[in-house]
Amino acid sequence: MDGGGEGGRDGRTGGPVPLEKAEGPQMPQMPGKPEERAGAVRPPQERPDRSAVAVLVGLLVLGNALTGWLLLRSFLASPSDGWDQGSVTAAGVPAMWAHVLSWLTEWGTWQLVRAGRLRMWWMVPPVLVMAVSLVRMLYVTQQP
Repeated sequence: MDGGGEGGRDGRTGGPVPLEKAEGPQMPQMPGKPEERAGAVRPPQERPDRSAVAVLVGLLVLGNALTGWLLLRSFLASPSDGWDQGSVTAAGVPAMWAHVLSWLTEWGTWQLVRAGRLRMWWMVPPVLVMAVSLVRMLYVTQQP
């Protein structure tokens, strides 16, 4: 027995048998360093449609502005003579709608972040509105 290839060993040296690369389509190598390639232009089939992304970003900005305005309305609702039912409603309803709409805005933002069209920091406004509106709703409903 000469040990030729048995047990994963090369018969000549006794060392491991080198693995062969699988044949198949290979991506062309881009010249330059990886840092330089980071800003490289994508092929046409991978480029996002700029007008579609602009429309979606516009909708997200509008959604964030609407939820922020509703949250501001919730904080501006001041009771005239203590926390009666009317003032609780005036502060709680905008906070509730801000919370619900921030969920929708957050979902839309997450879809664009996950698709690589937006950066992760776009998630901050809807999550902040969501948290503050929840705290506002809980605070308003605890008023006597």
